[in-house]
Amino acid sequence: MMVISLTQRFFLCTETGSESVDIRDEKGMFGLVAAALLELELSGCVCIEEKKVRAVVDNLRAELLDDDPVDAETAVVAVLLDKSDDLKEHFSKDERRAMKERLKNLAQTPEGKLIASAVEQVETIAVILLTTIL
Repeated sequence: MMVISLTQRFFLCTETGSESVDIRDEKGMFGLVAAALLELELSGCVCIEEKKVRAVVDNLRAELLDDDPVDAETAVVAVLLDKSDDLKEHFSKDERRAMKERLKNLAQTPEGKLIASAVEQVETIAVILLTTIL
Protein backbone atom coordinates (compact mmCIF):
# COMPACT_ATOMS: atom_id res chain seq x y z
CA MET A 1 0.00 0.00 0.00
CA MET A 2 1.30 3.45 -0.89
CA VAL A 3 1.93 5.83 2.00
CA ILE A 4 0.11 9.13 1.54
CA SER A 5 0.53 12.37 3.44
CA LEU A 6 -1.86 13.91 5.95
CA THR A 7 -2.83 16.56 3.41
CA GLN A 8 -3.58 13.90 0.81
CA ARG A 9 -5.67 11.95 3.33
CA PHE A 10 -7.63 15.11 4.19
CA PHE A 11 -8.29 15.72 0.50
CA LEU A 12 -9.43 12.12 -0.04
CA CYS A 13 -11.77 12.33 2.94
CA THR A 14 -13.35 15.49 1.58
CA GLU A 15 -14.03 13.78 -1.73
CA THR A 16 -15.78 10.69 -0.35
CA GLY A 17 -19.09 10.16 1.33
CA SER A 18 -22.50 11.63 0.67
CA GLU A 19 -21.38 15.24 1.14
CA SER A 20 -17.98 16.05 -0.25
CA VAL A 21 -16.32 19.30 0.76
CA ASP A 22 -15.42 21.63 -2.07
CA ILE A 23 -11.84 22.66 -1.37
CA ARG A 24 -12.36 25.64 -3.64
CA ASP A 25 -14.71 27.22 -1.12
CA GLU A 26 -13.46 29.00 2.00
CA LYS A 27 -13.96 26.25 4.57
CA GLY A 28 -12.56 23.53 2.34
CA MET A 29 -9.60 25.66 1.34
CA PHE A 30 -8.74 26.56 4.91
CA GLY A 31 -9.13 22.93 5.94
CA LEU A 32 -6.65 21.87 3.30
CA VAL A 33 -4.20 24.59 4.33
CA ALA A 34 -4.63 23.58 7.99
CA ALA A 35 -3.90 19.95 7.10
CA ALA A 36 -0.77 21.03 5.23
CA LEU A 37 0.42 23.13 8.20
CA LEU A 38 -0.25 20.27 10.58
CA GLU A 39 1.73 17.99 8.30
CA LEU A 40 4.63 20.47 8.36
CA GLU A 41 4.44 20.69 12.15
CA LEU A 42 4.39 16.91 12.59
CA SER A 43 7.38 16.53 10.29
CA GLY A 44 9.32 19.08 12.34
CA CYS A 45 9.45 21.71 9.59
CA VAL A 46 7.48 24.22 11.67
CA CYS A 47 6.70 24.39 15.37
CA ILE A 48 3.42 25.73 16.72
CA GLU A 49 3.71 26.27 20.46
CA GLU A 50 0.54 26.42 22.55
CA LYS A 51 1.82 29.40 24.55
CA LYS A 52 2.29 31.35 21.30
CA VAL A 53 -1.23 30.44 20.19
CA ARG A 54 -2.52 31.64 23.57
CA ALA A 55 -0.62 34.92 23.17
CA VAL A 56 -2.19 35.49 19.74
CA VAL A 57 -5.66 34.70 21.08
CA ASP A 58 -5.14 37.02 24.06
CA ASN A 59 -3.99 39.78 21.72
CA LEU A 60 -7.07 39.30 19.52
CA ARG A 61 -9.29 39.41 22.57
CA ALA A 62 -7.63 42.59 23.89
CA GLU A 63 -7.75 44.49 20.61
CA LEU A 64 -11.11 43.39 19.30
CA LEU A 65 -13.09 43.43 22.53
CA ASP A 66 -11.76 46.75 23.86
CA ASP A 67 -12.28 50.18 22.39
CA ASP A 68 -8.60 50.44 21.47
CA PRO A 69 -7.64 50.80 17.80
CA VAL A 70 -7.30 47.50 15.94
CA ASP A 71 -4.12 47.09 13.92
CA ALA A 72 -4.26 45.60 10.42
CA GLU A 73 -2.49 42.35 11.31
CA THR A 74 -4.90 41.63 14.15
CA ALA A 75 -7.87 42.33 11.90
CA VAL A 76 -6.52 40.03 9.17
CA VAL A 77 -5.96 37.18 11.65
CA ALA A 78 -9.48 37.65 13.03
CA VAL A 79 -11.02 37.68 9.55
CA LEU A 80 -9.16 34.53 8.54
CA LEU A 81 -10.18 32.77 11.75
CA ASP A 82 -13.76 33.86 11.17
CA LYS A 83 -13.79 32.65 7.56
CA SER A 84 -12.40 29.28 8.59
CA ASP A 85 -14.90 28.95 11.47
CA ASP A 86 -12.04 28.76 13.98
CA LEU A 87 -13.08 31.71 16.16
CA LYS A 88 -15.39 29.38 18.08
CA GLU A 89 -12.42 27.29 19.17
CA HIS A 90 -10.97 30.19 21.13
CA PHE A 91 -13.83 32.59 21.92
CA SER A 92 -17.25 32.39 23.54
CA LYS A 93 -20.41 33.04 21.56
CA ASP A 94 -20.74 36.54 23.05
CA GLU A 95 -17.09 37.33 22.31
CA ARG A 96 -17.48 36.15 18.71
CA ARG A 97 -20.59 38.27 18.25
CA ALA A 98 -18.80 41.35 19.61
CA MET A 99 -15.72 40.66 17.46
CA LYS A 100 -17.77 40.22 14.30
CA GLU A 101 -19.58 43.49 15.02
CA ARG A 102 -16.25 45.26 15.52
CA LEU A 103 -14.88 43.77 12.29
CA LYS A 104 -18.06 44.76 10.46
CA ASN A 105 -17.61 48.36 11.61
CA LEU A 106 -13.92 48.23 10.73
CA ALA A 107 -14.77 46.99 7.23
CA GLN A 108 -16.41 50.35 6.51
CA THR A 109 -13.17 52.29 7.10
CA PRO A 110 -10.45 52.82 4.47
CA GLU A 111 -8.14 50.54 6.47
CA GLY A 112 -10.85 47.90 6.64
CA LYS A 113 -11.29 47.98 2.89
CA LEU A 114 -7.55 47.43 2.47
CA ILE A 115 -7.72 44.49 4.86
CA ALA A 116 -10.64 42.98 2.93
CA SER A 117 -8.67 43.38 -0.27
CA ALA A 118 -5.64 41.66 1.26
CA VAL A 119 -7.74 38.75 2.51
CA GLU A 120 -9.37 38.44 -0.91
CA GLN A 121 -5.94 38.31 -2.54
CA VAL A 122 -4.83 35.57 -0.13
CA GLU A 123 -7.97 33.58 -0.97
CA THR A 124 -7.36 34.05 -4.70
CA ILE A 125 -3.76 32.89 -4.39
CA ALA A 126 -4.86 29.86 -2.37
CA VAL A 127 -7.47 28.93 -4.98
CA ILE A 128 -4.90 29.31 -7.77
CA LEU A 129 -2.44 27.13 -5.87
CA LEU A 130 -5.08 24.51 -5.16
CA THR A 131 -6.28 24.36 -8.75
CA THR A 132 -2.69 24.13 -9.95
CA ILE A 133 -1.91 21.29 -7.55
CA LEU A 134 -5.11 19.41 -8.22
